[in-house]
Amino acid sequence: MTPVNRLRTLFWIPILACSLAFVVWSDLARQKRVEFISNFSAKEVRTDAGAASGYADGKRWLIVPEHNNPTYQWIQETQQMVAGGEWRVRSVDTENAPYGRKVDSPSPYRWWLVFLAWAGHLVSGKTVALCIERAALYADPLLHLIFLCLGTVFVARRFGALAGAAYAVGTAALFPIAAAFLPGVANDFGMGQGMVLCSVLLLVEGSADLSKAPAWYGLAGFAGGIGLWLNASIQAPIIAGAALGGVLAGILEEPKDGAESAVSRRAWKSWALAGSVTSLAGYLAEYFPGHMDLQLRVNCPLYGVAWLGLGELAWRIPAIVSWTHGRERGRAALGAALPLAAVASLPIAILWARQGSFLTDDLLSTKLTNLPGGLDEPSLLSWIRGGGPKGALLAALLPALFLPLSLRVMLARGNPAHLRRSVAIALVPALVALTLAAIRIRWWNTFDAVIIPLVVVAAFQGPGAAGRWSWAAILAVSCALGLSQLVPSGFGGSGVVRLTRAEVEGLYERDLAHWLSDHSAPGQRTVLCPPFRTSSLSFYGGLRGVGSQNWENKEGMAATSHIATAMRRDESEEVVRQRGVNFIVLPSWDTDLDELARLNLKYPESSFVYALHRLHGGGFPWLRPVPYEVPPVGGLDPQSVLILQVTDPSDPATAQSRIVEYLLEMRDVDEAVVASAELRNYPANIGAQVALAQLAKVRRDGASFDRVFRLILSEMSAGADRRLAWDRRVSLAVVLAIGGRADLSRAQVRRCIDEASEENLRSLTKESLFHLLILAKRSGVSLGDPGLQALSLKLLPESARERL
Repeated sequence: MTPVNRLRTLFWIPILACSLAFVVWSDLARQKRVEFISNFSAKEVRTDAGAASGYADGKRWLIVPEHNNPTYQWIQETQQMVAGGEWRVRSVDTENAPYGRKVDSPSPYRWWLVFLAWAGHLVSGKTVALCIERAALYADPLLHLIFLCLGTVFVARRFGALAGAAYAVGTAALFPIAAAFLPGVANDFGMGQGMVLCSVLLLVEGSADLSKAPAWYGLAGFAGGIGLWLNASIQAPIIAGAALGGVLAGILEEPKDGAESAVSRRAWKSWALAGSVTSLAGYLAEYFPGHMDLQLRVNCPLYGVAWLGLGELAWRIPAIVSWTHGRERGRAALGAALPLAAVASLPIAILWARQGSFLTDDLLSTKLTNLPGGLDEPSLLSWIRGGGPKGALLAALLPALFLPLSLRVMLARGNPAHLRRSVAIALVPALVALTLAAIRIRWWNTFDAVIIPLVVVAAFQGPGAAGRWSWAAILAVSCALGLSQLVPSGFGGSGVVRLTRAEVEGLYERDLAHWLSDHSAPGQRTVLCPPFRTSSLSFYGGLRGVGSQNWENKEGMAATSHIATAMRRDESEEVVRQRGVNFIVLPSWDTDLDELARLNLKYPESSFVYALHRLHGGGFPWLRPVPYEVPPVGGLDPQSVLILQVTDPSDPATAQSRIVEYLLEMRDVDEAVVASAELRNYPANIGAQVALAQLAKVRRDGASFDRVFRLILSEMSAGADRRLAWDRRVSLAVVLAIGGRADLSRAQVRRCIDEASEENLRSLTKESLFHLLILAKRSGVSLGDPGLQALSLKLLPESARERL
């Protein structure tokens, strides 16, 4: 072999090296960003080897890029699996409280995370639970590298150096498929896309040489069966497209002789049998023996039955078309009736079960990628009309130009039969993916996964040198546009990081979840919040939620909608208590519950969720507002969170006095003034007068404070403070100290300290707890129980602890 020919043969190696260098560089930059953001305000990280999360109190700290809700669930479910000593997860209790929900999602990706976590555990010595969260940074990038390296070597050896180079460049730079394997975004989407690519690529290889077709088709069926196990809604249309491609190829070919027909028949039977057996094995491994109900949105035996029918039709239909004698054709058509019925059973079952939206109805169906600031549109038309990023649009659409070029290769009579067959088998799945991509933009990833095998076989096996330039030019421009979208933003020249909205929300929700975890006792950590936030609050704080956007949690979503849109207050309270909710959480950056009311009610302002925003009017004696300040993070306008604790019903005066003090602590004095009007109806209630005294002090209204303070002393002399709620007694002690009656204040403080409990301490606001501890210190008393003392300090922010 001459040096020039040797260089041509090894041309793919430097291309692979450059592709690897870019992928590794970009992944390391993104990983560095995730770690940097996750370390914000992470000074109080405490590990716990006995906790499922690996951290104390069930907390977690990883800021998941772009608020990818499935990542929260994959990490939690994997940690639950390991903590329980199981190898599958079939239910979780973090959603649809108090009943939990079943888990139908497949296990292979969880096993991949466990494998990486054990490797990390052996290297670092950290617990497996901690290493699972750490593995989320590496799981998908490593999969990307595996598909890139092994695929390039395979293509280069089977199709030639130029084809190998094209595969390497396409896998590393085509957009959006190259962005399906991001650090910190741990879900099985990228793994599923890789199996789509393998299932089509192996079919293309088998079609190139009929003598070896049954073996390659069997491997393609195995890869497709794994893909069906991972994600039926993605793999099933590709399987159907491949079978249609086989039918098209058979019709376009010249009539085969008996030997060729027998090989083609064995190949398609091998494909269908291997795929259906793999699919069935995956189903049994996943659900046997206790979870054998048929769920059509995931892998089930009905897919294998339909696949067997497709394998038969893929060779029978071309045979029927090629036969000229009517009797033979009729006999063959009769033989195709049973396979046709097998194929038809699947769509009929889907329609019967009313699961027609299973192809697109998931959390990520409207997101093109999980890159920072990534596009979120329901369809291609809305993307174009909405004026989304033109670079991303062009990068995603340009590979569609390969389709007419492929069609030309397939229809050219001068091309070898095996080439036309290979192109047809790859072209039809690409057309299927393109059609679905127009409906849901997430499918552009799958379109790219099928385009890569099509380019490999059609560009470098068929056209001459002039034709290859057209393919190469389109591939080069597509990859150049893709690279412009894939280059990570990372850190600016000054080291400043511009946070995306999703990253800021992640920091907000981590702090909020940790706060809720600290201020609630174990077993009393169930929250009702906008469904999109349930996963993150559960992930960061070990909390339980009701509604979520997971398709497996329809019951929880229905309950959340029922509560939010209830028109009668007793109805909402009944469902809240039935669900064991301890906190209602309404962040200002998510108004989905309000949107539910607007969409479902003629008069949404009369709904429960709208009434919650009108705190100063009272009306919910079983809900207590809890002050919480969103941590200062740049990137969004000032935000707030309304937290309402579900309590035993209190009398109207106590409930309203707590609202006034809440508004004062939130520095909303004007609203506090409005809310205080009702307290004037309770002149004999010492708790109401304490709230009025605090309002007067904040407003610097000395005359009003003196008047109210005299009334408080008068009521105390009559014994009105004997049955005060514990938190109201703390407020009384503070007001007495402000008014200069240190003697009376000390007596109240001592009683508060004597009656202190974990529940009482958690019920106090930050300022009330701080003032109680200050007054106790001045009075020479302290919490005798070391556990209570530690809890009181834990509930205070770091700045307040330093002041103590």
